[in-house]
Amino acid sequence: MWGVPSDCIRAFVESLTDEKLRQILVKKIQGVGLSSRAFLVGLAAEMGAEASIEEKRAFKCRSRVDQRLYSKEWRTHWFFVVLHDDSGKPVNFSCRSRVNERLATWGNSALECLIKEFCPAHTKVRFIYSE
Repeated sequence: MWGVPSDCIRAFVESLTDEKLRQILVKKIQGVGLSSRAFLVGLAAEMGAEASIEEKRAFKCRSRVDQRLYSKEWRTHWFFVVLHDDSGKPVNFSCRSRVNERLATWGNSALECLIKEFCPAHTKVRFIYSE
């Protein structure tokens, strides 16, 4: 019924002891109806990341001249800005990299998976990693 452990948790939690499963279940029960900005930022903090959430406003006739041009469709997007993350820094392509490697890799897959799992159903989450 509660989906514990979810595929997301199963993929990123090393050992699923009974105690760890209990903690996950309690967090999931506490999170019902609390998919607020504060809840998600707190969840990130528990995973060792300092983050904030930004929302973009649609540009209107009375908007400031220097405001970016966003349409009303962007109101359902949350930009999850990761200010500091203990999972490491970006890895860039170098002369020792192989041809099929990406030019750069960054991000915290576990954090992104959990945030997407707990975010409100009407939102689309985009992740921004600051240096």
